[in-house]
Amino acid sequence: MTSGWTYGVPVAAVVAAAAVVAGLVAAALWRFMVPRLPEPVADEDKRTYTSLTGRSDTARVVLCAASAGAASALLASPGALPQWLVLATAGVCLAAVDGFTTWLPARPTRWAWLLMAAALVASGLVGFSWADVLRSLAGAVASGAFYLLAWFITRRGFGFGDVRFVPLIGAATAATGWTTWYAGLLFGSLLALAHALLRIRRRAPGLHPWAPGLLLGSYLALLITT
Repeated sequence: MTSGWTYGVPVAAVVAAAAVVAGLVAAALWRFMVPRLPEPVADEDKRTYTSLTGRSDTARVVLCAASAGAASALLASPGALPQWLVLATAGVCLAAVDGFTTWLPARPTRWAWLLMAAALVASGLVGFSWADVLRSLAGAVASGAFYLLAWFITRRGFGFGDVRFVPLIGAATAATGWTTWYAGLLFGSLLALAHALLRIRRRAPGLHPWAPGLLLGSYLALLITT
C-alpha cells in the first residue's frame, strides 16, 4: 500500500493534514448544509434534518470524514487525491444524511457534482494526465448509467438519490483505475444490498439507504487494489 507521493513530503504529514482538513470541511458542510435542507412531505417517520446537527451526530460525521481523508491520502495517488477528498467530505456528509434519514436530497448531491468537477480540473494540474482525468469522468458517467438502468429494471427498487450519488463514487474510483472502479461498484453494491436486506428482516421503516454501503465499498476497493 502506497500513496504514490513523490514530492518529498512525508507521507505521515500528508495523511495527518488530509484527516484534519477533511474533518473540518465535513464539519462546516454538515453544520451549513443539513439544517437548510427542505423536509420531504412523503415520509413523516424520518428524522428531521435539523435534528442531525447535535454534537453526537456531528462528531460521528467528522470522525468518518477524517478517517476517509486519511485513507485517501495514504492510498490514492496525488493526481487522484482531489476526487477522493471530495468523496471524503461531501460524499461522507451525503452518505450520513442518507444513513440517518433514509433520504438523499437532490440539491446537495448536485453541489457535490460541482465539487467533483472542480476536483477533476485540479487533478489535471497536479500531475494527473488528462487521459486519466477523462477516465475519471467516464467512470462517473458509467456508474450513473449503470444505476439508472438498474433503477428502471428493478422498478424503482431503490431511491433515485442513489442514482445521483453513485457518479461521485465512480469518479473517485476510476481516478485510481478501472480495477478500483469495478471493485468499488461491486463491493459497494453488495454492502448496500446486504444492509437493505438486514433492514427488511428487521422491518425497519422508510427507504433503504444505499449511500453508506456504496461509500464504504469504494474505500474497501481502494484498500484492496492499491
